Amino acid sequence: MVVTNDLAEELAQLPGVVDAIVVRHVPDEHNRCRACTAGGTGLPRAPWPCGLRWYANQATALRGGLR
Repeated sequence: MVVTNDLAEELAQLPGVVDAIVVRHVPDEHNRCRACTAGGTGLPRAPWPCGLRWYANQATALRGGLR
């Protein structure tokens, strides 16, 4: 199911940005986002999928629906 919202719709128009988010925001072995780290530590902090990855997934689904 695609949840439409303004940010996902805007991201859907920027496939390169979405692709970069998808590549960087991946889970580690503890199901934490590797790109969303605790400031100054480099340690993954956010549960995966993080907010950015969630929106990127929605944008990807919207792009698929636009074809």
